[in-house]
Parts: sequence; structure tokens; C-alpha cells
Amino acid sequence: MARNIFGHNPHYEFRDRDPIFDQMKTMLKASGLSFAELSERTHMASSTFSAWFAKGTTISPRHESVQIFYRSFGIDYGVKQTLRIVVTNAKREGTKQHQQRVAIKQSKKTKAA
Repeated sequence: MARNIFGHNPHYEFRDRDPIFDQMKTMLKASGLSFAELSERTHMASSTFSAWFAKGTTISPRHESVQIFYRSFGIDYGVKQTLRIVVTNAKREGTKQHQQRVAIKQSKKTKAA
């Protein structure tokens, strides 16, 4: 079981390393970039990528680092996209309901007059 600063965490989802490393390593291999080239793109230290992919010493990367990695390939990572969709749908639904209420009020005024 994985260990953190608070002891054993039963909700830890992976045993040895975060699976995001596998996805990122696949992207890195497909791109053909070296650690140095990736370092220039992301403005992160090449030793970070060495620890992530070559040495395997990092167990779980910081979320911001993963976002920076994916953004260097033009991909948004995380809940940002999903949140944008949810907010857009909520605004659209709210506008629709508001328009329905306004139409009902206007029809009541027209019937009363």
C-alpha cells in the first residue's frame, strides 16, 4: 500500500507510480523530443523529466507540472475543459428558463389586458 506523510492511505489508486506517467511517456516517445528539447518547450528542468521517465524516482507529479507538459503539446489537461462545458450548459439552460418565465409573464399580461 502506498505511503504518504500521514501514513498508509487506503484510497490511493495506484500501487507504485501514477499511471499518468505512462500516458506522458507515450506522448513523449511519439513526439521524438529529447528531455532537453522538452525542457525548452515547457521551461521545466530536464532533470524533472529524467526523474519522471528514465529513473522513475517520482511517484506522483504535481498537477501543475502535468498541465504544463500537456500544454506544451497543445492539449488542455484537467477539469478546465469539463468545467467550461458544464458552466456553458448551465448558462444556456438558465437563459432558456428565464426566457420561458418572461414569455409566461407576458402572456399573462396580454390575457389580463
